[in-house]
Amino acid sequence: MSHQDSTDRRTSFSNLEAVFEFLLPAELDDSRRHGNATIGCRTLAAMALVCWGWSSRRTLSQKMTEASEVVASLMPDAQTASRQGVCQALRRCGQQIQNVIWERLQQELPRLKGYWTTAGRPTFAIDGTKFTA
Repeated sequence: MSHQDSTDRRTSFSNLEAVFEFLLPAELDDSRRHGNATIGCRTLAAMALVCWGWSSRRTLSQKMTEASEVVASLMPDAQTASRQGVCQALRRCGQQIQNVIWERLQQELPRLKGYWTTAGRPTFAIDGTKFTA
């Protein structure tokens, strides 16, 4: 669309990897899942972040393909899944992942105190066009 930026302003892989380290603790993979599940919750969360928060591709299939490639390069031991597999897994354990990320944010944000603060609290903004909370 003509009103959108023409440059690619996505975060670099190293910054994306830092986001994964910050938001997605390794313990996330210890979460109990269905016995048939092969993709870990941490990998699933990383794929969702790349697909809906980072990718600039147009279709869901393109976004998922890119998410699989990015996650495979940043997390070489992670087993990724198909678009349908990721969506089904998110339906089953998305709330659990959201709770872990929410808890992690509550835990980590106080460490930012003094960097970007207003009235003694960390100040940040979220553009709600790609995420809902």
